[in-house]
Amino acid sequence: MNLKNFCKLYLALNKTTEDIFKEIITGAEKDPNSEEFQLSYEQELQVRHQVESVSGQSISVGLSVDDINRLYLLLRYTRNRKFKKNELMAKFKLAFLTRNLTKILKLAVEAGWVSMTHPDRPNHKDQRYYTTEAGIGVLNLKGAE
Repeated sequence: MNLKNFCKLYLALNKTTEDIFKEIITGAEKDPNSEEFQLSYEQELQVRHQVESVSGQSISVGLSVDDINRLYLLLRYTRNRKFKKNELMAKFKLAFLTRNLTKILKLAVEAGWVSMTHPDRPNHKDQRYYTTEAGIGVLNLKGAE
């Protein structure tokens, strides 16, 4: 396949020439703040392996690709700022707290990748979540930044 046909294919997928340039020429990753963010297959496997190493294979296998992406984004969002649950829900564009978000948040806290500002009172009205040093290690995926 030549570059001209490849560009036609991308344009057919409603990609702009800027998208083509960013993704193909520069090899830039999708912005984690965009709705279409998706880890590459290799990055997904890296995160899944991290989950398996701290929580076991049964937990890792039980996570969908979307769960792995949400986990990565949760760590990314809370890296430089502390978030309340309702702020995280807004980041994930959720109208209400879902089982999946609760599951991912619980996994991240139990793995030591996310900490709570009030760990002794999980339901504290000012509870906020932030990424720990261990969580930052999970973010350091090959090809992610």
